[in-house]
Amino acid sequence: MAEEEVLQLARVDIEPNDCSLQAPIALTVHYNLLRPVAGGRWDLVYEADYTNKKQAILLHQSAPADMQPGPQVFFHHVPEVRTESVKEKYLLQVGLLRLTLSSATESNIV
Repeated sequence: MAEEEVLQLARVDIEPNDCSLQAPIALTVHYNLLRPVAGGRWDLVYEADYTNKKQAILLHQSAPADMQPGPQVFFHHVPEVRTESVKEKYLLQVGLLRLTLSSATESNIV
């Protein structure tokens, strides 16, 4: 069975582009929501050493809210990526900034 498409991504802006890992981050995502999402919640996570140990640092978790179809914008400013809980050897490996959308009944639908 094919997965139902939940949103169409229009644009992603991340600033600054070239900076230290601990620098502030501003993330803006423009998208079109294709169906209602009950209890929708965004999770923004930095994963250090993505290919091996996957040390996850939660940067933001939005409050659940019912989301209606149509054009939407997600924006969040992270004042600092706090990495003191992750060993430096993992921070020197491939990292990933991950934004996922979950609903009240489904995890990581996007």
